[in-house]
Amino acid sequence: MKTIHLIVHGHVQGVGFRYFAQTAALSEKVSGWVKNKEDGTVEAVAQGTENQLQSFVHTLRSGNRYARVEEIKVREADQNQAYADFKIIR
Repeated sequence: MKTIHLIVHGHVQGVGFRYFAQTAALSEKVSGWVKNKEDGTVEAVAQGTENQLQSFVHTLRSGNRYARVEEIKVREADQNQAYADFKIIR
């Protein structure tokens, strides 16, 4: 199990991107969370196998039809918490 931290840049707020991310996570069996940040980006933590996480990030890069993803910054994160599901934090 691996944990990654993501910051998604672009037109990603107010376009259903968090719900898109949650659907992608459920499809890939990735757990964690996603939330909007005050600076207009979207932040997420995702946990899964290497293949699951690669597929998840690939899906996020494509965005939904309303979003415009310009960049996703990904880094490994500490695995100090296990997530049971993938939540949208408001």
